Amino acid sequence: MATRHGAAALADALGLGDRIDRVKAYGLDLEQGASCKERRKAVGQLRALGDKRAIPALEKSRKRVRKGGILGLERKNTNYCLQKDAGEAIEYLKAR
Repeated sequence: MATRHGAAALADALGLGDRIDRVKAYGLDLEQGASCKERRKAVGQLRALGDKRAIPALEKSRKRVRKGGILGLERKNTNYCLQKDAGEAIEYLKAR
């Protein structure tokens, strides 16, 4: 993530920021973010883009489940903290 963010900042500084697919970049942030706080930030960035191509990444984020416990049977939604934000972003983008 740090490399991607640094490259994007450099591209912006060089006037090449329009060549970056921000939907893909923020989608990767949503998928790879280490904390729920980082992933929630990516949800806001995807919504701010106003691009409907972000909907699949947002929908996928609402279903992010981690197995744990004995024999991996305990399932936990690791993106519980962003459920509301992701849902609102999906609705906003669908309405555009």
